[in-house]
Amino acid sequence: MSYDSIIGHRTMALDGVRNAAYQAALESIITPDSVVLDLGAGLGTLGMLAARLGARRVYLVEPSNVVSVTRELVHRNGLQARVRVLQGRIEDLELPEPVDVITSVMTGNFLLSEDLLPSLFHARDKYLKPGGRLLPSEAVMEVMPVSLPTYYAEHVACWQQPHLGLDFGAAQEAATNSIYWSRSKFAAATPLAPAQPLLHMDLDAAQSTHCRATTEFSLTTDGSLHGWLGWFRMQLGEAWLSTSPFEPLTHWGSAFLPLPQAQDGHAGDAAGFSLLRPPGGPWSWTEPHPHGRLRPRDPRRHGRRDLHQGDCLAAAGCAPGGGAG
Repeated sequence: MSYDSIIGHRTMALDGVRNAAYQAALESIITPDSVVLDLGAGLGTLGMLAARLGARRVYLVEPSNVVSVTRELVHRNGLQARVRVLQGRIEDLELPEPVDVITSVMTGNFLLSEDLLPSLFHARDKYLKPGGRLLPSEAVMEVMPVSLPTYYAEHVACWQQPHLGLDFGAAQEAATNSIYWSRSKFAAATPLAPAQPLLHMDLDAAQSTHCRATTEFSLTTDGSLHGWLGWFRMQLGEAWLSTSPFEPLTHWGSAFLPLPQAQDGHAGDAAGFSLLRPPGGPWSWTEPHPHGRLRPRDPRRHGRRDLHQGDCLAAAGCAPGGGAG
């Protein structure tokens, strides 16, 4: 997905669930003296909401060429006296003043995809006034063991079936070491245990996006374990917004991390999950041992390789940062 195209911004700019949550948070903190930075502003939805709520000055910072549309939207909504649109990466720009509020959507699918959070850390450290506010201010990655038979059969186990007399079985290893993203398809999953927090990130203080985290489960229902669903939730003011596929849909997608083979699970069984994801690096995760012990994947063989955009679209039916599902 190209952020230079208006097509890539539709699901974000018009995300009613997300935007309502941000608006409620902005209403609680914007004053007539507020200076606001909308980082990665896209079409400027959040920054224009802040201006409409009475912020003295709003800076919309967006690197993509969609800013030509953003400027038109600012004028059409009569906000040009308060809103300035700046094109470029925040690391390459100089704001004329510090800010009281930074609102952003630098959180990718499952929090860490797209690796945009370092830009938020840079903006926070350089421009946010002491006592200033971040929206969001905290984020929690969550994971859940699930049964997902139809999706698993269509995207993972399918490689074991001959096609026109050809054997594609060797492709299954790559398929089981890929992350699949979707906005809506994973709502069909059957949870085998309640979701558990995997990684907590305090965005007011974090300096790194390195993830090395482990959590454990006691299965609460019988079923075939096909893999893990992952998503994140974030704090906006006093409220939390979840990107779980079992909550009202947002533009973010959730992640499915499959097992090499489905495993029979029974209520009371122990299962563990570990995720390693260095900044900008591959994703690798563990699979549960049949007797409840973790059997780690060898990252040299099983580490998740970064998908190119086309691979993501073909395999998961979504684009980075949300997309169609």
